[in-house]
Amino acid sequence: MEAVDDIKIGQVVRSKAGRDKGRFFIVVAVDGGRVYLADGDLRRVETPKKKNIKHIQVTNHVVESIAKKIEQGKNLSNKEFRRELQSLGYWGDGTLENKGKREVDA
Repeated sequence: MEAVDDIKIGQVVRSKAGRDKGRFFIVVAVDGGRVYLADGDLRRVETPKKKNIKHIQVTNHVVESIAKKIEQGKNLSNKEFRRELQSLGYWGDGTLENKGKREVDA
C-alpha cells in the first residue's frame, strides 16, 4: 500500500476497487488517507471522486502541467485531463485504449 506522502498532485493512478475499477485518473487533491481523482469523463474536474488510497494503484507518471495549474489555482478543463491521459496511453477502462468513451479533440 502506498503512503499518502508518496502520492503527488498530478500523478496518474488506477482504480483497484469500485464501479470505476481499472480506470485511470489524475490526482487533483490529497486529504488525509483519501485522494480526489478526475479523468475528465466519468469523473469531471468539477466533481472529483473521493477515494481511499488503499483502493488505488499509483503509476510513475506525474502530469506536471496539470499539477502546476492546480498548485497555482488556475482553472482546468476536462478536455486537458482526457488529452493528457490519452497522450500517456491511459485513456479508457484500463485496457489502454478508448472503448466507446468520449473522444479527445485534437
